[in-house]
Amino acid sequence: RYTPWFATGEADEAQQRDLVTQFSVFSQLFLIAQLQKIINAPTLEEMREGKEILANEIGVVFKNEKSGPADAVVATTGTVEGGTFRHKAAHFECFCSGA
Repeated sequence: RYTPWFATGEADEAQQRDLVTQFSVFSQLFLIAQLQKIINAPTLEEMREGKEILANEIGVVFKNEKSGPADAVVATTGTVEGGTFRHKAAHFECFCSGA
């Protein structure tokens, strides 16, 4: 319901500010929840998967065999193994920049 409304591009400044605030709260709570998931992971594989997600969330860019310069911030598949940390790749910062 919220996304189709926002996709029209007709949000006023107060509505945009509200969306950024909501995403900020979600983003911060997600980091905590993901860390708890890692701590309580029943297997090494599940722990590593959780760490991949957490690392990408805070700004480590996914690498894969098809990664190129265009994926320097926005790659959505692959692994963070050997990836590069970039502040602007963190999901909240990326959201705030309008990317």
